[in-house]
Amino acid sequence: PGGRLELVLAASGLGARAAARWGRRLGVDRVVAQGSGSLGLRLQRQLLRGCREGAAAVVLIGSDLPALAAEDLLEAFRALEHGALVLGPAVDGGYWLIGRRQATPQLFTGIDWGSDRVLAQTLELARQAGLAPTLLAERHDLDRPADLDPWR
Repeated sequence: PGGRLELVLAASGLGARAAARWGRRLGVDRVVAQGSGSLGLRLQRQLLRGCREGAAAVVLIGSDLPALAAEDLLEAFRALEHGALVLGPAVDGGYWLIGRRQATPQLFTGIDWGSDRVLAQTLELARQAGLAPTLLAERHDLDRPADLDPWR
């Protein structure tokens, strides 16, 4: 996709100096705080921040994706050139990526975070909002120690 991409690390559980060190090691453009609250509230906050700052599209991922490739992110941004919502389904029933061109807080409310219903509930909220999502390839994320087994 055309345009400039900015890589932002939204850190949680670290002090500002430790988060800044982590960001430098990762080579990110900027480090921000996730803030408090549920996963949904923290995701919503980052989507709103990106949209408020004028981003044409915002793609959010976790740091628990050992098989993530740059092409996965490019595919998400390409999907947002023509679609309103992109989701990367996770094998466990959640999602590993969510992307939007505009803030949609309702996509993050009423979700049973950490359950195998996260993707299904998000898809239902998208349907209610009139959004037709593009689904990327299903991927494994790391939520539990056993999820590391394929990489041991």
